[in-house]
Amino acid sequence: MSVNSDPTSGCIGKTKYRVFRRAELAAARSAKASEEPMHAYKCRRCNRFHVGSHLQRKKPKPAAEEVRDE
Repeated sequence: MSVNSDPTSGCIGKTKYRVFRRAELAAARSAKASEEPMHAYKCRRCNRFHVGSHLQRKKPKPAAEEVRDE
């Protein structure tokens, strides 16, 4: 297994916007076309803005408390 040392490798294939407003407009267009919620966000790796979707992660349900018969 090789390790990629390029900190921007997670940005490959993503459009990079220098202005947040342009990323927001692209997110709105994409959301309308795909009928999926999209948002603009600042990338920690490249300091530019990208468009992405929020993946709804299911939160694990809390375990039921055990009832002890004593």
